[in-house]
Amino acid sequence: MTEIQDSPHGTETILVVDDNRAAVSAIRRTLEFHGYTVVEAHSPAEALERLRTGSPEADLVVTDMIMPGMSGIALSEALRGVRPSLPILLVSGYSDQEVPHELLARARTAFLRKPFSIRELAERVRALLDE
Repeated sequence: MTEIQDSPHGTETILVVDDNRAAVSAIRRTLEFHGYTVVEAHSPAEALERLRTGSPEADLVVTDMIMPGMSGIALSEALRGVRPSLPILLVSGYSDQEVPHELLARARTAFLRKPFSIRELAERVRALLDE
């Protein structure tokens, strides 16, 4: 438990996008434990709508890469069309080789391979927010 308590915390608002409700719930619990406010979106369309309306204003997006209707990569491009400097954390069970290198080379973009530890998620989120 000390490892979890010693990992980075924050107060920002994070939009979590995944069509798998169990995955969203697990990420939500982890981030809320670390002090963040979490807003859920269960589809790319819902995430875009939330970002466009600014309700609430997200400081970072955590998105799965594989979702029906739109990939996490396409979603990240669309989100950046709305807010160019928005930090985005792509998560997937696939390797980072599946993520275009030009996307990962952009500022405020990172990849985290599933399964990941609570500490890995907390550290990656904090690093993106502080970048």
